Amino acid sequence: MRLENVAASRRLGHQLGQLLKPGDVLAFIGDLGVGKTTLIQALGQALGVKEEMTSPTFTLIHEYQARDLPVYHFDCYRMESPLEFLDIGGEDYLYGSGVCLIEWADMIEEFLPQDYLRLELSRQEDLSRDLKLGASGSRSKEIKEALEDLEDTGF
Repeated sequence: MRLENVAASRRLGHQLGQLLKPGDVLAFIGDLGVGKTTLIQALGQALGVKEEMTSPTFTLIHEYQARDLPVYHFDCYRMESPLEFLDIGGEDYLYGSGVCLIEWADMIEEFLPQDYLRLELSRQEDLSRDLKLGASGSRSKEIKEALEDLEDTGF
């Protein structure tokens, strides 16, 4: 999936946010500055998060209240060990009633639930972004298919 610019990333994030339900886990993977937080911010707005969502690089997690569910935004970039995720109670969040959005999720892949949506972003030479989606279970496959249908209509 090609994201031509920031506006396209925001549109995708907004569409994705409208698809999410309690218990959904999204794993964002990609280099610094590739647009993970931009997608998450648009997604949060679609869910009804009122506060500005910023990357929790130094705190590992920010908790937000959306219209009808909690949203947990993790950033695993500065973790020295995947065990730090467990130390902050990460597994409780993953199996709770909120939506989990995890930047640098490849750092904790061993702790992710069986069913999660993987969003891998990469920067292209023309500054667009390439997004590869991966689904590991029935719920994430449902979300992935809905996004692919939206891509056919140009978001």
